[in-house]
Amino acid sequence: MNLDVRKLRLAMWVGLVAAYAGALTYMGGLSFEPVKDEAQFWDQVMSFAKIWPPGVAEIQNYNEPMTPVSFLAGAWLENMFGAGIAAGRVLSFFASLAALALIALRQPAPGQQQTAPLLCALGLFAYPYWLPMSMLVYTDTLAALFVLLGFWSYVRDQHIAGLVFFALSIATRQYMVAFPAAVVAYEGLVMLRSKGLSFSRWLPYAFAAATLLGWYAFFGGIGPHDGLHKWPRHTNSLASADPAYSLYFLSAMGIYFVLPEWVIDRRFRPFDFDWNTALKILLVVVGFLLFTPDYTDGVGPFNRTLVFVLGEGTAGGVARVLIHFVLACITVIRFARLDLGTLLIAINFVLMAFLWTPWEKYCLPVLAALWFLKAAGKLDAPAENAEEPSAYST
Repeated sequence: MNLDVRKLRLAMWVGLVAAYAGALTYMGGLSFEPVKDEAQFWDQVMSFAKIWPPGVAEIQNYNEPMTPVSFLAGAWLENMFGAGIAAGRVLSFFASLAALALIALRQPAPGQQQTAPLLCALGLFAYPYWLPMSMLVYTDTLAALFVLLGFWSYVRDQHIAGLVFFALSIATRQYMVAFPAAVVAYEGLVMLRSKGLSFSRWLPYAFAAATLLGWYAFFGGIGPHDGLHKWPRHTNSLASADPAYSLYFLSAMGIYFVLPEWVIDRRFRPFDFDWNTALKILLVVVGFLLFTPDYTDGVGPFNRTLVFVLGEGTAGGVARVLIHFVLACITVIRFARLDLGTLLIAINFVLMAFLWTPWEKYCLPVLAALWFLKAAGKLDAPAENAEEPSAYST
């Protein structure tokens, strides 16, 4: 590595550390008053802490819709240190740092620039929810860390470890099932096209995804009964799906991954505009015509900025829809090939229809996975050209 590259990497690390330090200084540490949903999340942590260790009945039905690992981890920390809400925030803080380190400290893949992994980490850090979620008792950052550890194990052919980490991610947030499911779909395509059997490369991830069925049986539904009834709408039936939420997800991927990737690569990505891509764009057009998302009161910073700049009138509304439509289209074009990245987008696209609101925060684990796979040189490996199974495959 030449001196200029080392200086650039050092400058990037100094910038990241300074950003975290600045955020901590601005907030006065990690003991500030609870922010929004954080209050109810911390209440759940404390309810487990007061009866530590909680019994099966307490874990089976509590007042949040998410699976319990983050709440149990926070309760354990509270029992160990008694530091209050700061202990739960420390968990999110170090989960965030660990996730960035998994990306930034990778060795560049063949053909990549020396700074590529660190640039990918910066791409994730630039996502406006990354730093705030790193300092709050929310479940997203810990779930994202488990997802990255799952992919870290996967690219290293350590598939039993991958099973464990992906199962832990699902035990933190149910919709993390999308990630082992994408690996299963990808490896299934590889197996079909290579006409060979490599059960060790997909079976562990099928087991990981199947743990969601275990949680369903445990709760008697997709989540704790009392927690699900706190949501504005139920999300455990097909009738609750809203395709507009999925379209919103595509737009978010455009603004938070595709455009930053173009900046990092310093070029527009070439793509083959074929009939397959044209069909996908046509489906997006039909989707926006039939299920136009309501962008009037979007909760994400990008849409709030559009509302502020363009106004809430009819003309502003049409302009917002057109901007989101263009972003959705560039996402479809970027992920036109059948590869692991496309499968991640496709499966999350389906799952986003079942969430209770269109919100960019739900993109956090997806973005973490995409930036990690890009840093590892695995994001765009098509199934037909995938690597041969490792020596550990059976």
